[in-house]
Amino acid sequence: MDLEPRLRSAITLGVLTLMMLLALVWGWNALTVPMPSVTSNNASTGPCSDHVVAEGDKVRRDQVTVSVYNAGRTAGQASTTMEDLVKRGFGAGETGNAPSGTKVGVVQIWTTDPDNPAVRLVASQFGKGAKIVENDPLGIGVTVVVGDKVAPLVKGHPYATAHGDATICSPNF
Repeated sequence: MDLEPRLRSAITLGVLTLMMLLALVWGWNALTVPMPSVTSNNASTGPCSDHVVAEGDKVRRDQVTVSVYNAGRTAGQASTTMEDLVKRGFGAGETGNAPSGTKVGVVQIWTTDPDNPAVRLVASQFGKGAKIVENDPLGIGVTVVVGDKVAPLVKGHPYATAHGDATICSPNF
């Protein structure tokens, strides 16, 4: 079948236009698909989930998620501290800058529960320079806020014993 060149061009353009319209519809559908919903019943979403520890239970480093924020002028201090804590076995939470105007000399652990075993365990990694402060946490897990004078981590405890029932944010693996 020998088609006239004008007819062949018209058929080709028609087929290509149809293919382009199909691709456009497929792309629009893919772009507008709703995101999966996150419900409070799904405990395995995110980097950690809450777990209750009973009085007398030992909380180990690998059971604790830590978020680190920089309140000093030294760039990258939060990331460096996070890397050091992860090397120790802690779960990585969030890193970033502390709110503007935050004054921290060495290191502070912000918490609403100063006797929480996870808080005490993280604080032990910074030695005597760590100050536990009753303040709303900034991120997930235990919130660490570092200043310009933060020193390298000390030996720290391998675990902390719960003095009462407590909730900790444990990493999801």
